[in-house]
Amino acid sequence: LHLLSRRQRQICIRDRYIMVMQGVLTLETEDGTYEVSANHAIRLDAESEHSYHNKGTERLVLNIFIAYDAVSTI
Repeated sequence: LHLLSRRQRQICIRDRYIMVMQGVLTLETEDGTYEVSANHAIRLDAESEHSYHNKGTERLVLNIFIAYDAVSTI
């Protein structure tokens, strides 16, 4: 088993995909503020500054998927 340090994992992350299952996600990025409703998704560049919030009145449920680049173990 080859384990990467936290810093190595951060370097490899390419994109984040956020799928909203319930509620409305408020996503703030360098490019603006976005509202993502249930059954919709958004892709982020993992290196960009971002934050997400539940500013609505109902529960927010989301899935976050992370895409990693291949890393040499040599």
